[in-house]
Amino acid sequence: MSDDAKTNVSNVVTSIKDCADVGMYTFSKMSPQLAAFVGVGLFVKNIIVSTAADPNGEVLKKLGDLKVDLKRLEESMKNGFDNLKAFILMQEFHNNIAVPAQVMCQFWTDCTGSDDQKTRQDRVQVFKETYAKHSPLELGETLMQLLSNEVTNFLKQAMSADTLMAEKTFTNCRNMIEAVFAQLWMLESFASGLVHDRDTYRPNKIYEQYERFEEVVKKWEIEYQVGSSFWPDKVRQFVEGIQDNNEEKTSEEKAQMIKEGLDKMMTNDLFYIVVCRSAYRCLLAADPADQTIASLDRKHCNVYIFRSKKGRTASDAEMKKFSEDMKKKFDHIYRHRTEQNNRNAEWMLDWQVRNWRGEMENCAFMLTVRSKEYVAVRSTHTDIRERGPGDWMDGQYHAGNILSAGETFRVVVGFQ
Repeated sequence: MSDDAKTNVSNVVTSIKDCADVGMYTFSKMSPQLAAFVGVGLFVKNIIVSTAADPNGEVLKKLGDLKVDLKRLEESMKNGFDNLKAFILMQEFHNNIAVPAQVMCQFWTDCTGSDDQKTRQDRVQVFKETYAKHSPLELGETLMQLLSNEVTNFLKQAMSADTLMAEKTFTNCRNMIEAVFAQLWMLESFASGLVHDRDTYRPNKIYEQYERFEEVVKKWEIEYQVGSSFWPDKVRQFVEGIQDNNEEKTSEEKAQMIKEGLDKMMTNDLFYIVVCRSAYRCLLAADPADQTIASLDRKHCNVYIFRSKKGRTASDAEMKKFSEDMKKKFDHIYRHRTEQNNRNAEWMLDWQVRNWRGEMENCAFMLTVRSKEYVAVRSTHTDIRERGPGDWMDGQYHAGNILSAGETFRVVVGFQ
């Protein structure tokens, strides 16, 4: 056995172990070892025609050790598919592409066993027959065709079926597709040595397929991040479900549940969530109106969702000024002079709130709630904006003159 064969086997074993450690076939772990995978295929081809006693027992034993890591890999891949098979179109990908690839991997592993020569010859023949029936290169092209058609693109269909179009769903689908491409590449690399006399055309073509996929999936990622397909219907449905099914929970608990759901969405937008009792007097001024959802008086609960499109990219100076403008305006609010003698005017007026919103630069959302008790405010991605895409505070409303006692209220303002 040559030193090259030893090196190739060692590199392949290390590569597969690295993949098993991350639970997925990955090009970054395997593609640098193309020559090693081809070399292992050539090695297996040579030993099945060898008449020597068995000078390759040591390396065959090392190859046989691959079974442990390959089993770990296949179990991880199976778990990944099980998590995605709820999406119907994912089953077509699983049954027609992933399963044949997994079967070929099993037969490839069998080829590396340290059995007698006749058994090895039989196992290599089984691999060749399966390989001829399900060419990895053809499977890769079929996968690309599925992804190029909107009707059969299971990644996009999975996103549409997901309640909130979660980033995790996109990432899981993407990773699984990348893993299958890497798996097909591995099989073609082995076959290059075993079947194709070291010709690497076929694994190179699969790598080109993978690069095409990487290019297009990055475009899809951007489309989801800047798109609006989740708004408003999916978010409203999610919010109403929280209200209807959690009547016994506090405003804080409901707001936290909504926040955790919206945090998972694949979008660059930031959100405010305000939850309060439906008995509270609330005044809302929103412009553009389509950036706000108000789900009112469901199970004695009001929920307001504000979607900020620019809060993520606004400068620190802009956000600081925005916060200062709010504090100047709402530290103390006094009853409007035209209402001083109106005993029914116990609270600020709707038109006042609309005017205040218009006076604040970059303000697309202003909500005042006549209480600070049981009024929960949450925002998404607080790692980006600690207080959300805007600001909020508790102010004082004076129904009488400047010396009258103030009534505490809560205000939330959202940056456009």
